[in-house]
Amino acid sequence: MWSGGGARYITPTASIWLGYYPLSDDFNLSLYGSYSINKSNDGYTDTNALNGTISLFWTLAKSSFGKHSLSFDVSYYHYLNDVYANSSYKDISALLNLKLASF
Repeated sequence: MWSGGGARYITPTASIWLGYYPLSDDFNLSLYGSYSINKSNDGYTDTNALNGTISLFWTLAKSSFGKHSLSFDVSYYHYLNDVYANSSYKDISALLNLKLASF
């Protein structure tokens, strides 16, 4: 007979992505979100994670070198640890990107 220890983890995850692309390529919008939960075999929830991102993209101008564009992304992340509360955190970030086509 074998005896030992260990934990079994169940980690269901859900995510969704939506995109909007009009007939012209001048404007794009995308949304992304996900949620995951991590449970151990004792029935308690150990961790939860929530993530979301919104992205906007504009084509400012077109030239013989390519497209000049501007994009803006905002992301949110929330991690909750029920076992080690000090390791839980929230984060929000934003990124602005200007792309100028060149040689």
